[in-house]
Amino acid sequence: MLDTGCGSGTFDILAIKRAKEHARIYGISPAETLDLITKNIVGFDLNPLAVISARTNYLLAIADLLKYKKGEITIPIYLCDSINPPSAKHQDDLFDQEAGHYQISTSVGLFRFPESLVQKALIQRVTVLLEDFVKKKQSTMQFLERVHAELKTEPKDIKKFDLILGETYEKLVELEAKGINGIWARIIKNAFAPLFVGQFDLIVGNPPWVNWESLPQEYRDKTAHIWKQYDLFEHTGLRARLGSAKDDISVLMTYVAIDKYLKQEGKLCFVITQSLFKTVGGGEGFRRFRLGKKGTPFKVLQVDDMVDLQPFDSATNKTSVFFCQKGQKTTYPVEYHVWTKNGTGSIEIDMTWKEILGKTQVKYFKAQSVDGSEQGSWITARPKAIKAIIKVMTMSPYKAREGSSGGLNSVYLLRPLRTEGRYLRVANFTENAKKKVKQVEALLEADLVYPTLRGREIIRWQAKPEIAIVLPQDPNKPSNAMHPQTLEKKFPKTFDYLESFKPDLEKRSILKQFLQNQPYYALYNTGPYSFAPFKVVWTRVGNELKCAVVGDRQQEYLTNKVVAPIETVVFVAFEDKNESHFFCALLNSSISRFAISAYSNKGTGSFGSPHILEHIAIPKYDNKSTLNFDLCKLSKACHEKVASGISVSDLEDQIDELAAELWGLSKEELKEIKDSLEEMR
Repeated sequence: MLDTGCGSGTFDILAIKRAKEHARIYGISPAETLDLITKNIVGFDLNPLAVISARTNYLLAIADLLKYKKGEITIPIYLCDSINPPSAKHQDDLFDQEAGHYQISTSVGLFRFPESLVQKALIQRVTVLLEDFVKKKQSTMQFLERVHAELKTEPKDIKKFDLILGETYEKLVELEAKGINGIWARIIKNAFAPLFVGQFDLIVGNPPWVNWESLPQEYRDKTAHIWKQYDLFEHTGLRARLGSAKDDISVLMTYVAIDKYLKQEGKLCFVITQSLFKTVGGGEGFRRFRLGKKGTPFKVLQVDDMVDLQPFDSATNKTSVFFCQKGQKTTYPVEYHVWTKNGTGSIEIDMTWKEILGKTQVKYFKAQSVDGSEQGSWITARPKAIKAIIKVMTMSPYKAREGSSGGLNSVYLLRPLRTEGRYLRVANFTENAKKKVKQVEALLEADLVYPTLRGREIIRWQAKPEIAIVLPQDPNKPSNAMHPQTLEKKFPKTFDYLESFKPDLEKRSILKQFLQNQPYYALYNTGPYSFAPFKVVWTRVGNELKCAVVGDRQQEYLTNKVVAPIETVVFVAFEDKNESHFFCALLNSSISRFAISAYSNKGTGSFGSPHILEHIAIPKYDNKSTLNFDLCKLSKACHEKVASGISVSDLEDQIDELAAELWGLSKEELKEIKDSLEEMR
């Protein structure tokens, strides 16, 4: 068994405990048990402190067996990079004298070793000789003669050995003279461990969850070729720039571990982020479950979703356990088990397995690619519900969008105070702002101020804007900001207001990323759709989809103005009121809500993202269809009743029945979907 990122050695220690129990049951001698453990339970980690801790814990775990050892033993916990171990530099041209060697980069410089030395797995013996001869203050020639004698160096390799290995030896001698040697030969030996430990029947672990974007640039550069080797980045250009490539370093460690360290038909079990299975954009390369586009496949045997349990103390990561087998192709549906708590309270780290089972329950779901493709994000639910909902999950002709984004809401969001002639007195809204700016009162031309909508202001069948937003956009081309000269001439007070925040607005990352060649006050995700008379809106972040229709608002100080949502709200724009209510009825149906809950990541920024309409087949409104019009009427009735504080459960049942009829679902299928939706809450 191997743990490729062992940390303090938890999985290795548990494996040792189990191995010792197995040996006791089957009468394996202590000496043989010790030998088998140290040969077969191995750990890698890149953190020196973690390795010290893991080695100590490993030693304590086998302490009772040490009196039976028959010779020297090695604690098989190695300080090394399992993802990017040393590799040989190959010849770039005929005159490249540096080719044919491996190099180790350390804080005291580079150490080089002949390629043939590594290929023949002789590096461990050489590092022992390095350490021994440096301590004895032997000459370079004496060291090399001993190497050739002990390793029986082939004549063709002698010159390369003498040049490269001699250089490494002399560096270690120099470090010894400065009093900073002692460990470098062992560090070198550890660094090569991934190349000589062989392959394993089982790989386990909790690889680091660090997003590609958060990795040090140097490590990104060093590992870029490995990501490409496995075709793990699926997006280039705009989609990648917008953040589609959100893959985690755990993805790369998983693929390298399966490729390099797992035997054919061997099994890997990793604690890994659940978002890899359900994120649209990110995770697509991971979900190929194949080592590159044409490489060896591996079969997903089971995923355990532990998001609700939050098993890591003081962390809210979306935890799952991923179990697979190398050499077989993944076929859907896949076993997907959802763990939930029976009540409130946390799962304590020192609880026994029996105590944990008493505080939890497991729902045995299946997982299916949402679009039927090899790499689609997963939908997870009861098998019958998945079979039914697949009928609904194709692309809608409607297009959803995120609201306007300024990247500095504390400037753009406003609290209207009162009207003063044709002007509006406002205060910039700084409540809960991520970046604080000065708070001011100002007079603005009311023409450029609109009611806005935040996610918190939306419930099912009702949306009530509380604040406003300034949109200094070009009326002829709303995706662009108004030219500064035009803004200053036609709307001088708004211009002065924005000018007072110019230093802050110029520092916005959104300006540099997406709004190049635009005025410093430009907003992103703004266009003709932002000014449509009707919108169906819902929050982008959440655990359950809740939609409402908004139209012209008779908001205090802002009458007959369209609602322009901000980026935490997603919407579809409409010119026709009836069409907007038809759409809202279908999207608020149990069928749509189940589909979205089954494949989206609850509680994340992607839950209600515009992509949901890629998988909910809401058809275009047909004003000649009685069924369409009935859905429209029911939505209007729901809005009226909710505004009056009256329950709409009876109307929602009618909507579900009409939606099922529209999508061709039977009563039994609708019941399965509604029961599954309730179960997933």
